Amino acid sequence: MDSCATCSGRAVQLPNVKKNGSRVSTFTERELEYLKNQPLMRFATASPEGKPDVAPVVFSIEGDDVVTGGFDITRTVRYKNVSTNPRATIVIDDLASTNPWSPRGIKVVGSVVVEIHEEAPRFRISPQVIISWGINDTTPGIPKMERRVVETMGIEPTTSGLQSPRSTN
Repeated sequence: MDSCATCSGRAVQLPNVKKNGSRVSTFTERELEYLKNQPLMRFATASPEGKPDVAPVVFSIEGDDVVTGGFDITRTVRYKNVSTNPRATIVIDDLASTNPWSPRGIKVVGSVVVEIHEEAPRFRISPQVIISWGINDTTPGIPKMERRVVETMGIEPTTSGLQSPRSTN
């Protein structure tokens, strides 16, 4: 089964495991290549009351997840928001060209946990929905948007932002 589907506004469920049991990446090969070459993402969270916060941050890809840290994330609005509302949206985008106007990017909506890595806390964002444009289809001009729902297995955040086993039902 393809790891990517184009549709007009409909969510398409794509499994992360092939019939033979081998793992399929959440991101397509072109998306991974694009992400490796981008220095910043915008990381958006919201308080339990719905007050939004967004910040530009550095990031990396680990497996199917996006990770980001910082000097002391425990003092950030994002950290406070994630501790009570473990959902986030990230956007990584740029312009492939200005003539013709050719935007491209990836938006990820997902769950987020705080984990300790090399003795410091960092955020781990697990994609649940991926929307990309101008990456898998590089036709110049205004690109079609691709929207995928990611099947999840493993870890799911609780309302406290701590990790708990994820349901596989």
